[in-house]
Amino acid sequence: MSPKGKTELKITGLQTDYCIDAAVKCGFERGYKIIVHRYANTTFDNKFMTAEKSCDYYNNFMWNGRYAECISADDTVLRIKNSV
Repeated sequence: MSPKGKTELKITGLQTDYCIDAAVKCGFERGYKIIVHRYANTTFDNKFMTAEKSCDYYNNFMWNGRYAECISADDTVLRIKNSV
C-alpha cells in the first residue's frame, strides 16, 4: 500500500510497449491493483508489429488478467458514475 493509503492505479498514455508497460508491471510488483482503460494507450509501429497490433497484444494478452484489469470505455464511465 502506498504511503497515502491508495491501493489502485489507473494507467493511460503513450508508448504502450515502453512506458505504459513499465508502469503496469512496476505498479503490480508493488502491490497495486492496476486498471488499464483499454485502448486509452497508444504507440508507434515497430519493426515487428504495427501500433494497432502492439496495443491489442498488451491490452488483451499481456496485461489483462495477469498484471492488470483492462476495462472498456463503457466500463470506465460506469465506474466513474458509481464512484461519485
